[in-house]
Amino acid sequence: MKMIQRSLASRVFLLQFLQIMAEFGKKIPWLYQLRNLQWSSNAQYFRDRLLLHFQCSDPSDIVPYQFVSDDPSREYNGGIVYFRKTPEIFIDPVNIEILNDLQARDYHYASCLQVRDDHRIPRHGQEIMKRVINLMRIEHRSFWGVFSDSRLLNWYLRLGARLLNPAPNKDNLYLVAWD
Repeated sequence: MKMIQRSLASRVFLLQFLQIMAEFGKKIPWLYQLRNLQWSSNAQYFRDRLLLHFQCSDPSDIVPYQFVSDDPSREYNGGIVYFRKTPEIFIDPVNIEILNDLQARDYHYASCLQVRDDHRIPRHGQEIMKRVINLMRIEHRSFWGVFSDSRLLNWYLRLGARLLNPAPNKDNLYLVAWD
């Protein structure tokens, strides 16, 4: 499996974003605000609106990755989106303190981690995620993310994540990091 960086202005990412919105659009508050962009067919317009929404001037501040098979057809297995600065907005004081600490230590944010349904067979999806996390650590050293479903806690811990905050909290989110 390979992890391929995609341009925000590529049609390939437009298709990936459509899948991201289908899976996470109603669950992630900052993503829900972008729901109208999912129907954009102009890749340049999409990139410009996305950057404007997150107040980014440099396209490298948001990097979509796709996990593809090693074969020449490049079958899409899943994806993740890297952010230099998090789009999350916290209200819990502990989470805000953790966020400030992560930013001071140059941790970057990863979100919309997805594995295609066909590859979610037992252990296969977890194996893909282990590879992706290793590739992300090589590419970006340290990164963090959030999730809200407590049933996923043990899964993230098995993937090598470190839990950063106590639960429950006012944001109803778990913060995890990989070093």
